[in-house]
Amino acid sequence: MRHKRFGWVEYQGLTDFRPYVDRQTQKLVFDPLYPPSLYVPQHADLQISTSPDRKRVENVMDAALDLLDTPHPRFVLVLGDFGTGKTFLLHEIAHRLAESPGLPLTPIPSSVWSVSFSLDGLQIASGSDDGTIKLWDVVTGECLATLLSTPEGWVAFRPDGSYKYDGDIGGSFWHLLNLSRCEVGELDEFIPGLRIPINDPLF
Repeated sequence: MRHKRFGWVEYQGLTDFRPYVDRQTQKLVFDPLYPPSLYVPQHADLQISTSPDRKRVENVMDAALDLLDTPHPRFVLVLGDFGTGKTFLLHEIAHRLAESPGLPLTPIPSSVWSVSFSLDGLQIASGSDDGTIKLWDVVTGECLATLLSTPEGWVAFRPDGSYKYDGDIGGSFWHLLNLSRCEVGELDEFIPGLRIPINDPLF
């Protein structure tokens, strides 16, 4: 029996995500808390990670969409004080992306409660309301790994599906193979390198 491990981009080609994208788009269009009709253009200070300079933009929505309209990976981080409209902006960006034929990406808004840069400034850790911590590459915008804590253990996994864990993760993490759910460790003998040794680096 042979298995092939697919990356996320390859996996997207195997599954029709259009119904899911349509449902998420409808949620954004009819969101009672952040209706698109009430969005007001906002100004902001914009800084690119490769430059120390900041510039004031009068329409941060247009600036964000310009940054995302590229074939290369991009990571856009929105910071601001409480009550300045960050969540409204993120919902509206997702709404515009969903309806733009030139930008076929549909992000799912999630509240990020904290961010922290690594000492060398090359990675960002973000903690969100889904209980996960994600590690990002500042230069490419790529998600390097996702960390999940459980009452009696933890698991860390990369976008390619490889993972490492310790303790009892209590059914909080598993792999999906077509429509079959595989428990932790069940695929290890069939897919070399799927489980990362506990003492090896995550990436």
